[in-house]
Formats: sequence, structure tokens, C-alpha cells
Amino acid sequence: MYRLLVLYSPKDRTIIPGILAVMERGQTKFQIGDNCNLFDYSYVENVAYAHVLAADKMASDNKISGEVGICT
Repeated sequence: MYRLLVLYSPKDRTIIPGILAVMERGQTKFQIGDNCNLFDYSYVENVAYAHVLAADKMASDNKISGEVGICT
């Protein structure tokens, strides 16, 4: 199964307004499906910072070069 990473930023005009509208209408009290999220939402600066930390680690410690890393 594939998951989609959705990034949002301070000037986002799609994701945040949509989430706020759903909350204002009280539409957050239901569940569709088996609670396995297909979407993950991340703030763009956090994703950039994770990449910076990973690059720093690879530059300082060659033992992890070529390894797979997952940012969660």
C-alpha cells in the first residue's frame, strides 16, 4: 500500500482552510475505513530540517552512507 505525504506551509491556501472548515462544521466525529491513513501531513520546514539532519549525519559518519533512512 502506498502512502501520500502532503506538505503544508505558512501560506497554504488549500490544506489548512479545508481542515478548519471541516472542524467548524463538526464533521470530525466519524471514521471511514479501517483507520489506516493513506495520507500523512507534514509541515514543510520540518521535512526540510529532517533532510538537513540526515545530510549532516551522512557527512560526519560514513558508516551510514548507502543505508536507507525513514523520517517519521
